[in-house]
Amino acid sequence: LVLKLHRYEEEVREIVERSQKELLVEQQLQALETTWSRLLLHFEPYRHDPDLATISVSEHVMESLKEHILALQTLHASKYVQGHSSFLDAVTRWQTKLGKVDSVVSTWVEVQKRWAYLHAIFLTAADVREQLPAEAKRFDGVHEEWK
Repeated sequence: LVLKLHRYEEEVREIVERSQKELLVEQQLQALETTWSRLLLHFEPYRHDPDLATISVSEHVMESLKEHILALQTLHASKYVQGHSSFLDAVTRWQTKLGKVDSVVSTWVEVQKRWAYLHAIFLTAADVREQLPAEAKRFDGVHEEWK
């Protein structure tokens, strides 16, 4: 009462609310850091050629990726992030990082699927190689690069 804070009740309430929201933003950013420092991509031997490895992306990694991209979009729109340059920088960096991870993993998996499909056609079916020699030669070149 000596400080007469009761006169500033609304201002104090706003400061406390802002501080609580900023703490939540900090905790969410720390949770992202913790999660992504532990997630791994795995490589497994290809079933038809154990000398080759293929990427194996777990459901957990993909779900975390999608979930965190959405969470970052929400955070980015928050007035508590927009009004705090270090939060805005951190959220933007994470959006960039996870966007790149999403793009690279999606592209890699798609290329890998196509390669596996063609591998089955050109390396296990001799008659296809005879019928499509130019395509078989082209695949051989791609296959050597893939290895």
